[in-house]
Amino acid sequence: MGETTAISWTHHTQNLWWGCEKVSPACDHCYAERDSKRYGFDVWGLDKPRRFFKPEHYDAPLGWNAKAERLQERRRVFVNSMSDIFERHPDEIQNNAMNAARRDYFERVVPRTPWLDHLLLTKRPTNVREMVPRPWLDGAWPRNVWLGGTAENEEWLRVRVPILVRYPAPVIYVSYEPALGPIADELEFWAGLPGAPLVNWVIAGGESGAKFRDADLQWYRDVRDVCADRDVAFWFKQHSGLHPRALGDLLDGRQHHELPEVRA
Repeated sequence: MGETTAISWTHHTQNLWWGCEKVSPACDHCYAERDSKRYGFDVWGLDKPRRFFKPEHYDAPLGWNAKAERLQERRRVFVNSMSDIFERHPDEIQNNAMNAARRDYFERVVPRTPWLDHLLLTKRPTNVREMVPRPWLDGAWPRNVWLGGTAENEEWLRVRVPILVRYPAPVIYVSYEPALGPIADELEFWAGLPGAPLVNWVIAGGESGAKFRDADLQWYRDVRDVCADRDVAFWFKQHSGLHPRALGDLLDGRQHHELPEVRA
């Protein structure tokens, strides 16, 4: 985690805290919960405190931005890979700490890192409105903040994506990971018209680890084809398995790794 990451669709990860509460089937075998326990942190569940960091940790993106500017190459940062950026905690002290960390990131770090695209991913899109700065909702959403939602199957796509596409983020994306059922028909409805997509990017991938739930390769292929038809970027991360494969031959050599164009 941090400056380097094994997550193929981002360059960096920046965690404001560790810990979360499970809310849907995608969470059942959560890698973040597994890794938290592996490092000795009991931070999972509504009754558990979250793990925060020393002040210097929160300035890491400033250094990444300086490097990206020197190279003249944009870099992507997955924010809160070990939690949900838009979670609300029932404990007032914990919730205030989460609010303060979010506010610092949104109001201090984001404006100072124009060479970084900050990827916010949530299973709680209804919380976005009250947790982002008010100017973002009133026409000043930063050009370098992308907003994504997890949709592991059609049921959860129908719940989350219609809320997600209402926000004025320059890039709206869907994380179809772990893929637990087909979503292509429902995605086609919400993707928008060809040339004018509501969703700009879809990341697809199966579950990994000893308890992985199997996915059908045709699910990915169907999503890829919907994306191609609607001018939506597509990123195939991996198939399901103990040690997953991310090779293009799984999808007939066509993974559509194009990244989304920022909406005007």
